[in-house]
Amino acid sequence: MDENGFYELFLGAWLFVGLVAAGAFVGDRLISYEAAAKLSSYARQARGRGWFTTSRLLLAASSGRLPAAYVQAEIAMALYYAGRVEEACRAIDDIPVFEEPSGEFALYVVNLLVCVDVAAGYYKRALSRRAAWSLAQNDAILCINEAEALANLGRWEASLAHTRRALDTGDALARTGAALHGTWVLASQERAEEARALLELACENDLPDDFRSEYHFAEAFVRLAEGDPEAARRAVLRGDAVAQRASSRRNALFLLGRIAAREGRFEEALARFEEGARHVFRGQGGDGLLAWGDTLASLGRAERAAEVWRLVTERDPESYTAALARERLG
Repeated sequence: MDENGFYELFLGAWLFVGLVAAGAFVGDRLISYEAAAKLSSYARQARGRGWFTTSRLLLAASSGRLPAAYVQAEIAMALYYAGRVEEACRAIDDIPVFEEPSGEFALYVVNLLVCVDVAAGYYKRALSRRAAWSLAQNDAILCINEAEALANLGRWEASLAHTRRALDTGDALARTGAALHGTWVLASQERAEEARALLELACENDLPDDFRSEYHFAEAFVRLAEGDPEAARRAVLRGDAVAQRASSRRNALFLLGRIAAREGRFEEALARFEEGARHVFRGQGGDGLLAWGDTLASLGRAERAAEVWRLVTERDPESYTAALARERLG
């Protein structure tokens, strides 16, 4: 059992004993809203550390006093972090809309829904989420996640426009998140100088632990656009070393495949791509799969390339990469 597993087991056991004791003390009364909110905060922290069982136990303990939509969305996020994307989507398929005066709580829930939708490749659904809710105006974080949906649909300029909205906020997390997303978009289009300028606006320390890998992955994309694959490799390895989400670990494999292909180390590239394709996390990923197919085609392995391009259309069908794969397939 690794260190994380030991601490999760310890915390889960502690939680169970605590809940039994609390039940004996309060009888059949529900815990207070304040206590439920505190438990849900601990659940988010546990999820961010990769303690998914503990996170779900904490959510179960707080579920009686919090909106059902909130609990469902948090459970979906824990499943997504663990790489169980299909289960995450089922958890939010029929999520109830609720009203609350400030719109802040609803905004948080909608942001979680958009995160799960994007991770699963449901980009159009992600962009339609906010319409049903009364949301607070400070929606910078939501704009970033919607920007990711737009980028995956190939709507680059609309994605950058959302990014600029979030960059203007005074919130450090939103500003860094927006800078990193914009960096990825610009670097993907080989606009290296603009991408570098945005990356310099980002601060790794502004990010929660479970998103710190994204800083290094964004740097890797910039390094590739600047023509420095060795520096890109080092950036990916730094990101992989701090990755906590299954999606981040899968993305690291696809990035290492791209870098190896750029350096002409094709067998290593193919091995990395295949490992990424076999990873437990199967959401999104069309760009990595497309790069795998293109590498195979460049090596004259047309039949295998066609198989991989078809895989793009199956796993990430809404994405712009699926459209490119269909073009390659004729």
